Amino acid sequence: MKAGLLAARQASTVMRLKVFLDDYRELKKGGGGRSGGWKPGTSNNRKQSADDLVRYFGEDKALHEISAGDAEDWFQWMQKTAPKGRGLSAATASKKLKDARQFFRSAVKKKLIEENPFEDLRIPAQDNPDRLVEVTRETVQELIDAFDDPEFKLVLALARFAGLRVPSEVSCLTWDDIDFDEETMRIFASKTEHHSRGGHRICPLLPELVPYFEAVRPDDAKQRDFVFKRLRGPKLNLRTPLLRKIESLKMEPWPKLFQNLRANALTDLAEEHPIHKVCRWLGNTVEVAMRHYVIIKKREYDGPRQDRKNH
Repeated sequence: MKAGLLAARQASTVMRLKVFLDDYRELKKGGGGRSGGWKPGTSNNRKQSADDLVRYFGEDKALHEISAGDAEDWFQWMQKTAPKGRGLSAATASKKLKDARQFFRSAVKKKLIEENPFEDLRIPAQDNPDRLVEVTRETVQELIDAFDDPEFKLVLALARFAGLRVPSEVSCLTWDDIDFDEETMRIFASKTEHHSRGGHRICPLLPELVPYFEAVRPDDAKQRDFVFKRLRGPKLNLRTPLLRKIESLKMEPWPKLFQNLRANALTDLAEEHPIHKVCRWLGNTVEVAMRHYVIIKKREYDGPRQDRKNH
């Protein structure tokens, strides 16, 4: 029945924006992964992008009436501050532009429109070095020590010392993934499960992580049991309690709380190991690491200035 939705709409003389987007999203729901359907998180993100298109153009806008100029105006509107726009960052607006391209490519394939008005819009660089900041091991260790919850301690340790994605990669860890004898961890990343390795990778079980794992491991733990009993699930909010603890310690909150912990972990590991090996451990490419993760630390800024003073 779903397969006939767009075909039935196509018979109409004019395809309206909201009708098309609703039908297209309905076709893509469910399945996930290699079956071609969207996962719940992806479906929610695509809905937000569709809503932004409808919000700007109106639900009754005919697809063929949206020009390349209109598409560019929409993209600029996304980045303008409220109340004249959506107030999104360039990176977020670029992600929504990619979604719009995907929607309208389908419309072209279905012969609902002749050209994709979003196709030739240039997507600006999405890396934002100003939001990459150094978060020292000492700072995170102070935070870890301040938490009473052993699961939260482990989350912070995995994020800052091993560079795991939070919450997606930590929440699905089982005791079968942790090999204390071989000193390795098997990590599953849903965002790369379509790759040849099925989203799995092996990385070192760093010595500093072991005490935090031992603190949460029950005596009767089974291999299939999840490491995290409470701090897991797609709706888990770890950012709020972390912010509260940062403020209680009178620290300055840093942007992109958990992403910056991952970036600092990668940067530290890359100082001791070849970058290609670190990227294999953390599950990203060297190119992505250099653009989005590697941090220039304060001591690296201070060194050249000191050298110049001595000359």
